[in-house]
Amino acid sequence: MILNSNYLKSNIRKKKALFLSIIVSISLLIIHITSFSLFCQEQDNNEVNHLNGENLCKSSIFYHPDPNEGGAITDWLTIGPFNYFNPDWDHPITTDKYHFNITDTYIEGDYALGGDAVGFLNESKQWAYVDFTKFSSYSDNHGYLDFNHRFGGSYCCEPEHVCGYASCYIRSPVDLNSAYLKVGSDDGIKIWRDGIKIHDNHILRHHYPDREVVDAGPLSFEAGKWYYFIVLVEENDMHWGFFFRFSNNSNLYDVNPENDPDAITNLDISIGEFFDVPHSNLILGDIVESSKNLNVRNITEWNNPLDPNNIIFTMQPPHSRSNPPYDTGRIIDGPIIDYLSEYLWWKIEWDNAEIGWSAEFALNFPNEKYFIKSEKEFKKIQDIEDPFNYNQQYELDNSELLDLEDDALSIIKIYANLYKISPALLMGLISHETGHSFDPNSEGDYIEGYNFDPMQNNYEPTAFGYMQVRWPAAYDLVSYNLVEKWWEEVTIYGDLIDRYNWFFENCSYWFGGVQPTDEKFFAYLHWANLGTDPETNIKFGTLYLKDKYDKILTNSFEDIYNDSMKSALSAYNAYSPKLINRKNYVLEGVIEGSRDYKFFLSIIKRDQPIPTAFVKGYNLIIIIGIISCIGVAVILRQKYKIAR
Repeated sequence: MILNSNYLKSNIRKKKALFLSIIVSISLLIIHITSFSLFCQEQDNNEVNHLNGENLCKSSIFYHPDPNEGGAITDWLTIGPFNYFNPDWDHPITTDKYHFNITDTYIEGDYALGGDAVGFLNESKQWAYVDFTKFSSYSDNHGYLDFNHRFGGSYCCEPEHVCGYASCYIRSPVDLNSAYLKVGSDDGIKIWRDGIKIHDNHILRHHYPDREVVDAGPLSFEAGKWYYFIVLVEENDMHWGFFFRFSNNSNLYDVNPENDPDAITNLDISIGEFFDVPHSNLILGDIVESSKNLNVRNITEWNNPLDPNNIIFTMQPPHSRSNPPYDTGRIIDGPIIDYLSEYLWWKIEWDNAEIGWSAEFALNFPNEKYFIKSEKEFKKIQDIEDPFNYNQQYELDNSELLDLEDDALSIIKIYANLYKISPALLMGLISHETGHSFDPNSEGDYIEGYNFDPMQNNYEPTAFGYMQVRWPAAYDLVSYNLVEKWWEEVTIYGDLIDRYNWFFENCSYWFGGVQPTDEKFFAYLHWANLGTDPETNIKFGTLYLKDKYDKILTNSFEDIYNDSMKSALSAYNAYSPKLINRKNYVLEGVIEGSRDYKFFLSIIKRDQPIPTAFVKGYNLIIIIGIISCIGVAVILRQKYKIAR
């Protein structure tokens, strides 16, 4: 019985150990599979944290207190000056008479009508916006809001014995129970909040910040609620203006308000008429696509967000593609409510890696969306391939190509493999350079040649072939020792003499500062024929693009785009990287144009193997998993033997 009992216990231990080994092995396998899934998800989506559940529309306004001047509020509508004293400082108008209805609200352009002080009113005056930070007196005097500069006066002359008004809306994103409004003025000052007077000080004094906390004491703000402030500033003579800021303490910093540790700087300021903000259904992290041609803008100052000079590029509505890139973007900031241009803005990272602000809708037409939430995948072109490290890891699907595109691709493959440049990028470049025709005999960059006749419009082409290579670029490849000399010397006689003379007189002007030599003249003569040879053209064009990329990598050229591919494309077009061709050539031409780089990326054959680096990484995970399982099993087997 003892023997049988031990045998039974041994069998039980074996079964338990075997069961434990199986459980551990399965667990490890699940971990590895999960790791693979997460790795794929990271490779495919490159996601940021998506904030679910709460719509993050913060209805933020683009004006905020100046943190460098103790939270000075700088953006106001102003109106004035008005006669205010009768006849001098000691005889102001009665305190209940003003030049407009003090309990009303006003927007830019409103006239000063309906007040009680009719005898002192110039009805041609209108409320107008002013940014006081533009005046030199602002930073010189710690956030001074200078009425002399605003109303055209001086420090020693007119206007005198007058007053002016300022107004704005203020909102706090959080509840405030004890916000101290600290003011200074030259001379007297009165303040109303939502039509109720909270401060009145008729006084002669010089302009300093933090002369007092308003009479009403600490003010409260309900989170998200707008409050309307009107300030009246009296002027006896000389300096004229005021200081206005909030703090969580009552201490006065009349020399350096920027030293106030409790200055409130997270307030929202609006000088437009407040109205309910239309609701946006988008949140941070959402994937979006344009519903019409959408301007993507680099907005650094919100005083003119519709400035045409801040447009980075125009994103078109998505093309019909079965594979990425899908012309999608991902929201990374916002929204911003701009009451001057009356749009709601989001900051978006697009799949071409450009980042900029775009308007979702106009505030007065909230149902007309310029972009919408997308169900498509967000994958940047940089996540699909490194275009200058092509190792034949994929091929383009010829069935998706037009006949002329397929003809070009047969040559492109040779030099894409030789110089390790993406065939999709080269196809996009040729598509743009040939006007999407893929004509190997394309000509461009016309000039007024040596026999130019304006009556005949016989302009001379200087760029040829698929990649529109000009002779100076082909000549440079020889001087860089990248190709052999490809031109022949000829004897200058007869008609060539006139052309030779024209070349030496006009070379620098027509060819970007190129200094003429006999060798360059021979290159200029021969390139018109050689440049249209399809194989030579693609070889030289590809090598020229690679040379620009190499110069960026070695810092011979500045990577002004912080994107070596875009800087190389810019340099291909303009000799060196320049931002001037960013929109029309680099982005809307090669990358975002019709049958563009992104299109050719989308027709990669999907039965291609997983990139080598990925396969190696995943294989390593599997090997480690298997070894771990075997190791656990061996250890447990040894424990059986010991137990037995």
